[in-house]
Amino acid sequence: MIDVFWRWALDRWRDDELSELLLGLQDRHGLVVLELLFMAWLSERGIRLDARQWRQLHDAAKPWVRSVVIPLRQQRVSWRQRVEYESLRKRLQQLELAAERALAEIYTDAFVQILGHSTIDVSVAGGETANLAPVDGKSAAAPVAIEPNAPAAVLSGTQAPVTDQNTVLANVRLACSAAYPAVDSADVLSLVARLEVLQNAEH
Repeated sequence: MIDVFWRWALDRWRDDELSELLLGLQDRHGLVVLELLFMAWLSERGIRLDARQWRQLHDAAKPWVRSVVIPLRQQRVSWRQRVEYESLRKRLQQLELAAERALAEIYTDAFVQILGHSTIDVSVAGGETANLAPVDGKSAAAPVAIEPNAPAAVLSGTQAPVTDQNTVLANVRLACSAAYPAVDSADVLSLVARLEVLQNAEH
């Protein structure tokens, strides 16, 4: 699951419009970019979290974000205008990327704990699938979903996920309203709209 999500996140981050929106929210409100991307990734698989489930994800990542991700970012930014530190700043960027990759693993591990299984089938557009069995060794034919309306075919990897804007909006709005209440609703809608455009472009 981690590799599938990480590739998806890197692909989304390459979109200039989306990355600009996310960086703006990070700078203005302290938003954790990867948290929003993970919530959106779940949405594209028809998985809508409730407030308790989101809090589990958020709390699992908080220590790493505060003690590693934010300090690395702050140090890199502080060296931006220091020419003599340019080589160090580039090395720090690589370390920051590794820290973000570790954060992605924290989110996926926390999600697994929410499901109560060690693994779950996930798919990406084009049919790439990570086929994994539940921890109890039972058949994975009936995929586990957070909500009963989560598309079974998407979670099992038998069809590519299709964006449900209501699910994306619900997940992104949940994360923003709970952790970043100052985020304007118009920014949330802009994020959701751009995510939907990128997902639709894959089909």
